[in-house]
Amino acid sequence: MKCLKQIFQLQVHENTINNALTNAGYHHRIARRRLYLNKRDQKRRLRFAKEHKDWTIQQWASVLFCDEMSVKLFMERKTPEHVWRKANEEFHRDCIDYSKRPQGTGLMFWGAFRKGRIGPGVFF
Repeated sequence: MKCLKQIFQLQVHENTINNALTNAGYHHRIARRRLYLNKRDQKRRLRFAKEHKDWTIQQWASVLFCDEMSVKLFMERKTPEHVWRKANEEFHRDCIDYSKRPQGTGLMFWGAFRKGRIGPGVFF
């Protein structure tokens, strides 16, 4: 609120601004975190989704899914970024936190699974 007060040089209490935004349908929320995707990757993901939208459970059961994650050590936690948005704007570009994750010492974990089976999982 202080930013809005400063930007627009408003002589009102912060609660007045909060109430006005809330009455207009805006709510203070934590911004969704998303990896930034360029246009090419957005098109590839959409094409993949369209090509596989009618797959059966049996077809998906033959797919091996894998992913990795990093666990950072000895680093400060980042404070979540907040945005004012309406309910239907959850995934609007202006309401998403695209910031890169901090670099530093850590561990990587890689894992895989498919229907009815888990593993392997590896730290490195």
